Parts: sequence; C-alpha cells; structure tokens
Amino acid sequence: MQANPKFFTTSMTTITKSPYQFLNFSKFQKLNFWDYYTLSNKANIFSNFPLVELGAVLKQRKESFVIDDTKTYKRCRVQLYGNGVVLRDEVLGKEIKTKRQQPCKINDFLVAEIDAKFGGYGIVPQELENAIVSSHYFLFEINTKKLLPEFLGLVVKCNDFSKQVKATGSTNYAAIRPSHVLNYLIPLPTLEEQNQIVEAYNKRIAEAERLEKEAKILEDGIEAYLFEVLGINYKKQTVKKEGLNFVSFTQLNRWDILYLTGNLLSYKSMYKQIKLTLIISKFIESFDGESLRINTSDYPGKQFRFIGMEHIEKDSGTLLDFMLLEGEKLKSQTVKVPHNYYLFGKLRPYLNKYWINETDYDNIVCSSEFFVFNIDNKTIDKRYFKFILASKIIQEQIADKSSGARMPRINEDIFRNLIIPLPPIDIQLEIANRIDSIKMELSTFRENASNNRQLAITEFESKIFMPCN
Repeated sequence: MQANPKFFTTSMTTITKSPYQFLNFSKFQKLNFWDYYTLSNKANIFSNFPLVELGAVLKQRKESFVIDDTKTYKRCRVQLYGNGVVLRDEVLGKEIKTKRQQPCKINDFLVAEIDAKFGGYGIVPQELENAIVSSHYFLFEINTKKLLPEFLGLVVKCNDFSKQVKATGSTNYAAIRPSHVLNYLIPLPTLEEQNQIVEAYNKRIAEAERLEKEAKILEDGIEAYLFEVLGINYKKQTVKKEGLNFVSFTQLNRWDILYLTGNLLSYKSMYKQIKLTLIISKFIESFDGESLRINTSDYPGKQFRFIGMEHIEKDSGTLLDFMLLEGEKLKSQTVKVPHNYYLFGKLRPYLNKYWINETDYDNIVCSSEFFVFNIDNKTIDKRYFKFILASKIIQEQIADKSSGARMPRINEDIFRNLIIPLPPIDIQLEIANRIDSIKMELSTFRENASNNRQLAITEFESKIFMPCN
C-alpha cells in the first residue's frame, strides 16, 4: 500500500511555517488542549490511513441506575496495557457500596479514568453484557458504520496510541477525562480494510492457539507417560462405616478431615517405593557437613543472589530471576544453595516450586521457606528425580499434610517421608531421556506460539502506523 502524504499531519491544529528556521506558530483558538505533551505527541503520529479523533467515531454513554440489594451483578474491570475487559467478580447488590452504577453494553469502549495511563482500556466482550462499572470508568458507544470494535481493540494495544494517553492531576490521583479520550487520534481505514487487517491478526492468533493446544497435549502426556511406564495406579482409601462413630483423638497422629474420613489418596507402582530420606544425601548442609544457614548481615558488603518464593515459577522448575543484594540488605533468614543442590518450597507446597542449581554462581542464597538438599546420584538420576518432584506422585501426598490456614507449610519430617517409585537406574535414564525429548518438542511449540502472538500485533501495528522520521 502506498503512503499518502496528506494524511501525515493531524486535524488537531494548523501549524504555520515561520520565516524563522526553527520556530512554528500554533493557532490556539483551534486547540482543545494547550499542553506541550499533547501537541508534541499528536504531531508525531503517522499513518497510511486518515487520522481521526475518537470523537468522530465514539459517543460517551452516560446511562446509570441504582443497584437493587436483592439482585446479583457482574462487575468488570479493564486489564492494563490494552489487554482488554474481564470479569472482576459477581456480587449481591447489598455488598456494593456505591449504589449508582453504569451498565456495560457489548462492544462498548471502556476506559478507566486512573488506570488509562497504564493502558487501562478495552472493548466490552459479549459475556459481559450488562456487567456494571462505577463512575470511575467511562463508557463509549462505537459508531460501527465507521469503526469495527475489534479494530479499535487492537489499535489501543499499539504504542502510537498509548503515547497519547497522559493523565493530569496529583501524583496519587492522576486521571484522564472523557474529553481527553475523544481527542485521541487513531488511523481509520475503510470498514473493508479494517476487516482485512483484523482477519490477518486473527489468523496469527489462531495459529498461536493451535500451537498452545498442541503444547498442552504434550504436557499432559508427560505425566500420563510417567504413570504408565511406572505402572502407577491411584485409588482413594475410603472406608464406609454405618451409623455413629467415635474417634479417640489421643490415639491420632493426624487430625485432618481427609485422614479422619478415610479419603486419602494412595498409589501403587510396579517398582519398589522408597521414602525421600533414603535418597537425600545432604539436607541443609554442605558436602563437608557444615550448615548451609547463613546470616548475611555478617557480610554487609558482599553481594548475594537471593531467591525468594516469587522467583520460582510454579510447576515448571524454572527460576524466573535473582535479586542481587548486599548482605546487609537481606533481613530475612537465608540458606546457601550450592551447585547441584535442590530447592523445594515448604510454604504453600501446592504451588510445587522446585529448582536445581545448575549455575556456576557461588553466592546464591534462598529464603528459609525452601528445603535445600542434595541426593545420592548413584541411587537416583537427578533428571528422573526432578520429573518425580513435578508430578502428582508428590503433590497428591502433600495435599492433605500442610499445616496453617493462611500460610500452609509442610515440615521436614513430612517431606523426608514422602514416597516415590524407584526403578533400576537404566529405567530411570530411559524415562528421563524420553521426558527430555518431549519437553524439547514442547518448548518449540510454545516458542512458536509466542512468536506468532508477538508477530500478530507487530504486523498489525506496521500496517496502520508509520514510524516517525
């Protein structure tokens, strides 16, 4: 498509060339906004298509009503960075403090007056028809004879749109007004062109979703393969008793409901089953037998790579990041993590946060909310063990053993006594190699899916916006 130079300037203002080389004069009587930010950013938006103000295609919807305390309402919210409108919650009217609310309509453009500066806007989806929002949101009806809601939903993801959005007011309550929204510029192709551009975007997204589905099938297949090759079967240990039964608590080691009702899960394997304690060679101690606990304040100027619970991705065994901190800034209790040692989160163990230190760093420490240990590599292959840690074999045993309602944890004794299947080492290696192969294929699917999602918006942006020269 050839660029048409007449669309490179905006309709906001007329810029008259001065006889001076670097001076331009603006006719302020034609401006809606006089701030430099608005002038400079609008002047830097270029497109192959006509640039129009949103006011030409949007009309503010100002309907509101009083909440009925006896009815249940869906409330919605906008995600940041142009990521759309989603359900916030469903609540009874009497729980809503602000009684006057606004109803959303399908394909409305919803804008948060405060979060707009962080991309807090999007199109209302069909499932949120009649969902409600407070007066801190602005609703705009789209003129669908000129603008497709799907097209606008993509435009607002683009940097050339978001750079126009600047809130005004105090730091803690910097907000935009409806008049600001109506003044923002967007490229406006014909409806036919909008359809073609949206279809090209959706085609990329459909391919990404197909790849993600394939990846999910592969991921689910890992555990299915593991259970099949180990000959594992789960069953509930349920014992039905008729009539009233009495329990003597003095004779119980456990008081949890699952235990008392006999609804515990157990499994059997074709291979022998052992407790973790039999393969753990070092537990919170180094190879030399020294404690791994460290008081980092004794080394105030030394830098440590700190791992907290938030730094490990759940279920995947992936380290997301370190925090590089000096010893004096680490206030919590910490534990050293030597090379080839394992971490397993004892806080909220259902999140299944584990990791193996295969880095060359010698200054890694972690939160005391992790178990830090090593295993006997002659007895068990470390890759096989990692896959066991990630499986339901561990999670189903942990599920009913956490203590603490708000911050559930498992203790060392429970962890050491978890049971795992232990086939011969050659079978372990075979299993580990097979799962590694599946994970490599899985990684390729996910990488390609991610690339397609990124390409979808990049290609969209390049079609409707032109870079500033």
